[in-house]
Amino acid sequence: MTFSNYYLQWLIDYFGFVIEDVGMMSTFTKHDRFLSFVDKMRVERVQAELAGEKGKGLSCKNAVNGSYGYDIMNEMNFVELKYCDQKQILEKHRKAELVGETKISEEFYDKYGDKFLPRREPYESEEETKLDAKKLLGCCFEHSGETMICLAPKCYCLYGGEKEKKASKGYAIKKGSSVTRNTYLEVLEGTNAKDTNTQLKFDTKDGTSVTS
Repeated sequence: MTFSNYYLQWLIDYFGFVIEDVGMMSTFTKHDRFLSFVDKMRVERVQAELAGEKGKGLSCKNAVNGSYGYDIMNEMNFVELKYCDQKQILEKHRKAELVGETKISEEFYDKYGDKFLPRREPYESEEETKLDAKKLLGCCFEHSGETMICLAPKCYCLYGGEKEKKASKGYAIKKGSSVTRNTYLEVLEGTNAKDTNTQLKFDTKDGTSVTS
């Protein structure tokens, strides 16, 4: 049987597992050749946004997203993650596809919270604060509200806050559009909705945006 380190650690710590013989051990080297490019684009994007150069900022964002293959992150082909109680943990450990586990606690949050979320206290520099909020694979707040109707990834209506936010990937929702909050509710209930997409937008190599 092949053991990942977290599963092996769990067996040793909780059940007194003893290793008597090792058939083969595989080691892996962290792949970080892509990191310098991402960091450079991240800094340039933040600097462009602070300077009011929205087109260049979007160009830097698209450069990083494009290097991943654009929508490859939206395919939902990640390792399955679940929150489990003690009984469910025992059941999961009996399955061969188990990769590992991490115990969630306040101690865990204090240690790893700032690695994924924006720092609780902002930096003195606005640029450093913005860079921290846009860290690689990190989480940040873009919009907030009390209620969300989500039909699919990047297709949602958020309301109940300071500003209502409607999004539908690949479709420009501007003033005059027939898409409203009720449109999302109607689709959720099984009704088809149609509207005309009147805008096509793309970014050029020099960082400017072209709209038609």
